[in-house]
This record gives sequence, structure tokens and C-alpha cells, in this order.
Amino acid sequence: MVSASVPVASFRPYLSRDYQDTYPAPPPATVFGMLLSLCGITEAARSDYGGTELAIMVDRVREPSRVLRKLRRDPASHRGRGIAKYRPDYQELILGLRAWIAVRQGDAASDLPDCVRDALEHPESLDRYGALSLGESTFLVDEIAVCDSPPAGGTVLHPDDTGSLTLPVWVDYKDPSATRLQRFGLVERPLAEEDYVQVGPGA
Repeated sequence: MVSASVPVASFRPYLSRDYQDTYPAPPPATVFGMLLSLCGITEAARSDYGGTELAIMVDRVREPSRVLRKLRRDPASHRGRGIAKYRPDYQELILGLRAWIAVRQGDAASDLPDCVRDALEHPESLDRYGALSLGESTFLVDEIAVCDSPPAGGTVLHPDDTGSLTLPVWVDYKDPSATRLQRFGLVERPLAEEDYVQVGPGA
């Protein structure tokens, strides 16, 4: 079990356009990416950890703050030509996020829970660089630590075919059509066995 605090965060839905809203909780694929980064696991080795299982709880769902930011836009017709436009857009931010993440190996070939524990207990052994973030590189993790158990209650990201949230559980950067999404609901209760979700490319 890992606890993490992030002072400022935003988890932009894939279909967001000019108005950049945020999911109320970090998607499994985003949390998975943070844990890989923590351990210094490269993109080339990411597939070895496909099949890892995560369960995620936040302390509570917060009303997002809304800010006006100058954001870079790359028109598709100009992509790769060094031409970019900047304009102000609204963005939603979550302030004071606190999350608890239960991790187990599941069907993965490599053991991510062991890697995470080693990274936090023996940081001098890590071969990585840069600050740790949850999502975009600007959303820095303030504190991350191993904990014995989560609090008795919070808001759980629960896999639910009828849930209101459709979140990525695996992102394929080379073939977007292979990105895997799953439905979730938010439930106020302790973490439970049925809250685990498998991150990976699927069958």
C-alpha cells in the first residue's frame, strides 16, 4: 500500500478540447505510470508490468478550481513543423489531492509491488532522474510513502460497468486504438477486494 499527496493535479479526459476539465480521481493508467516512473522503469520495459492490479482511494472528491492558462496548441496540419500557437484556455485543477494505492502483481511477468517498496525504502539504489509527477510533469508529487493500510473510509474508484466515469487503464502510445478503457463509479467506503483493476493491454 502506498500513500501519495499531490498539491495540484489535473486528469484531463481524452475527449476534452478547449475547456480542459478533469476527472475527479486519478485514472489507473495515470497511477500506473507514476509508479513506473518512481521505480525508474523505462517505457521499453513497461509491458513486463502489464497485468499488475491496482485499487485506488482518495480522501474525498473535491470541487475543482478553475484557472485561465496560456496553453500551447499544435494544429494537426502543422504538427512536426515547429509551428505552435498559444492562447488562453480554462483548465480545472484538483487542489490538495491525497490518494492511497494498493498494488499487487496479478498476472504481470514482473513484480511492481516489490519494485515500489524497494524504491521507497532504498532510494539510493534507484537509477532514475527528474521529479516525480502524477499525470503531467507540472503536477509534482509532494510526498509518497509505503503505508500498512489505508484509512477506514474515503472515496473509492470502483470498477462498475454502469459507472459514470470511463477511465484509461492502459495507454498505447504507438497505437491509440489499443488503448484500453474501463467504467468506474465513486463509492464512499473502505477499499475492498472488488476494487482491484488490472492494468495492461488486455487480450
